[in-house]
Amino acid sequence: MKPATREKLTEEVSGARKLIAIVHADIAGYSRLIDLDDAGTLARVQVLLRDLIEPELRKHNGRLVNTAGDALLLEFTSTTAAVRCAVSMQRRVPEFDGNQSPDRRIRFRVGVNIGDVLADGTDIHGSGVNVAARLQAACPVGGVCVSRPVRDHVSQQLDLAFEPLGPLALKNIAQPVEAFVLRVDPAAAEAQLAEDIARKPSLAAGARWLRNRYVLPVGLALPVLVAGAGIGWWQFEPAILTVIGPAQAALPDLRVAHAPPLSVAVLPFRNISGDAEQEYLADGIAEDLATDLSHIRGFFVTAHRSAFSYKGKSTVDARQIGNELGVRYLVEGSVRKLGDTLRVSAQLASCETGAEVWANRFDLPPGAFAEGQEEIIRRVAAALNVRMVDVESARSARERPSNADAFDLVLRARSLNNQPPSRERDAQAQTLYEGALQLDPSSVPAMLGVATVLINQSQGFLGQWAAADALERAGKLISDARALEPTSEGVLIGALRLLDAQHRWEDMIPAAERLIQAFPNRVEGYDSLATAKRYTGRAGEAVPLYEKSIRIDPRDPFLYNRYAFLGFALMQLQRWEESAIWVERSLAANPEAPRPIRSARFRILAADYAMTGRPDDAHRAVDEANKLWPFGTVRSNFPENPASLAPDGTNRKIK
Repeated sequence: MKPATREKLTEEVSGARKLIAIVHADIAGYSRLIDLDDAGTLARVQVLLRDLIEPELRKHNGRLVNTAGDALLLEFTSTTAAVRCAVSMQRRVPEFDGNQSPDRRIRFRVGVNIGDVLADGTDIHGSGVNVAARLQAACPVGGVCVSRPVRDHVSQQLDLAFEPLGPLALKNIAQPVEAFVLRVDPAAAEAQLAEDIARKPSLAAGARWLRNRYVLPVGLALPVLVAGAGIGWWQFEPAILTVIGPAQAALPDLRVAHAPPLSVAVLPFRNISGDAEQEYLADGIAEDLATDLSHIRGFFVTAHRSAFSYKGKSTVDARQIGNELGVRYLVEGSVRKLGDTLRVSAQLASCETGAEVWANRFDLPPGAFAEGQEEIIRRVAAALNVRMVDVESARSARERPSNADAFDLVLRARSLNNQPPSRERDAQAQTLYEGALQLDPSSVPAMLGVATVLINQSQGFLGQWAAADALERAGKLISDARALEPTSEGVLIGALRLLDAQHRWEDMIPAAERLIQAFPNRVEGYDSLATAKRYTGRAGEAVPLYEKSIRIDPRDPFLYNRYAFLGFALMQLQRWEESAIWVERSLAANPEAPRPIRSARFRILAADYAMTGRPDDAHRAVDEANKLWPFGTVRSNFPENPASLAPDGTNRKIK
């Protein structure tokens, strides 16, 4: 591709810096197009440059900085103009298809960023350019991928539906970049996927490639690669070795316009006491409000962990947050301690208009936090014209300990649980829960808090391991809590976590279904049911459950796990391309995940890549997996489910 005539927007001075909007565009599958028809492809690219790109640049006051084969680097003095130009280009590209067959159509991926760049004559350099290029690489075919500053700048000016991709770990970029994608031409991505599937090697061909790479028997080649990611060959049952429907790798549409009518998010309350030690009270009240609201029949309440991601933000734009969480209303407020009294201010805002619907202030004396919270819930429900049935919606008094000191320790522990996980916070939370249990041996939340810490430790989530009797003690605590509150939300969740730790997948299914029926806003129910279905050979049923859990909790700090689990399920269904997308999202969402976890996910990616005709990418994924954690074997991934089949086909009990 030859550079077009460059129109200078301003006089360039070598070494000068300037803040601009950068657009990086790249032709999808350019090497394949050249292989098919090099002269014809180059001629068509020149037509696109002359008849589409240059006119769009003139229309939007942009400049072609340079070209490199299939890539374009564009600059704009206006961010809005940059996005308008990118969108217009993507929408008009199909006009130039002519009579080309689907495998020869030219489509772009586009990345847009705002950056402070260094001018070098007519060229530009800097991290802003690099980020735009990396965003382009992460963009679906036919789409426009932008950084958060770009999305924030244009969100109030352009009626465009950007989907959040979360923080992406971009190659050679020091910090994760929060990204959003606009699917201008969704059909382009589907067409690209259909073409790739049509061209992909057969299962046997994929196995032959793996055999040659690793010198393994054909029958073990794919299973070994898959086993490193925690999915064994025993889960690939013939009944699920079929492609189920079209590709659906898109994130949920969270725009307010598509949100349920009674959808609410409770943002973290602000602590305005001037005493950082009181922060846990603000966190605890917000979490309790979210829990109580979720018990009102007909309400859709975003999981507290997603709402908690907004903690510390000085300003709140209800309309923006509504589009990020997929809700129509926000509850926010503040907490201030005045002597022995806690003053709580609460407001209800519309995410459609940004207007305040209701606001009030409550003074809660010591020991009356629960009653005060219930009054706030009643006011919110009344403002939304919802009739609350107190008996059915209110939580039991046992879940709010009568011992004020024990309740205080529980709130402090919950506040720690809302923060990013670490060994130190885990140990601190356990100490607080143990202290609460000593003060009030019948405290249900204290019992469940200790049990949860023990279960997590028994599974080595933070690289530390509990005592041999940890699960036994956790089971006893959950049993004691069930005796006091058999239908408690916390008890049902605790029992599910215990079954998961024991790998009792079949038993998890009815337990998860009970939780979903009783508390449809709890993400744990859908997540656990999906996992149980996946581990019992029903991956097709697991996929929509994982998607539902992502919708309820779209900003959960542990969302990277759900992305990966969905990818695992799609892999079981031979939906290789979709699986790769979700596993890639998982790796990008948490580049600091433990090394064994990241290694397992790279092994899944390797299998996905191998089965879609991408051997070079598969080589790289396996190499990365081995660098991260070279100790994975088939045996280490054998299922611990007592009902699992042993390799010889017998039913083996694992104790």
